[in-house]
Amino acid sequence: MDKSRRALVTQAELRCVTETGADALVRMVAERTAEAVGGCMNAAAFEALSPQQVTLWAYAILRDEMMEGGCVQLIHNGWGNLFFRNPFARAVREWGMADLAAFMNKMRRLWQRYGDELARPCSDEEFMALYERFPAFDVLDDYFVLHEEKFTLDVARYVEEHLEDFVTVVE
Repeated sequence: MDKSRRALVTQAELRCVTETGADALVRMVAERTAEAVGGCMNAAAFEALSPQQVTLWAYAILRDEMMEGGCVQLIHNGWGNLFFRNPFARAVREWGMADLAAFMNKMRRLWQRYGDELARPCSDEEFMALYERFPAFDVLDDYFVLHEEKFTLDVARYVEEHLEDFVTVVE
């Protein structure tokens, strides 16, 4: 990607979020990346961003969806194609996160089986009933919540070690 298209981050901002913690670093870099391409994960964003930037932004989406409503919410909100028709699992494996890749592959198998039904529009009441209808996702939800801190630390570590692949740091 052309360096001018990368989000700009000041050294002071970087120091501040690094001191705050892994979650703050991941969130700030992902948000700046999203803002740099208009905030919408679409074909134009995919073209404008590097695979590393797309993977980071996708992880931030994954984390937020999983911590708020789990696999059912992630799939219902239409993120299945992003995670399971693109090489997200392979990308995080290449980042050294084999455990997250394995988790994503397990979720992909369930998405292939139930994704169409979960993604259908429905009322709030019908949405809440999806959790009872698809208990197969409960184990994955629990696993993610238990391992989220480690996943986020691993992502933050990768971002720190490859910062120039994500943002341009300025004075």
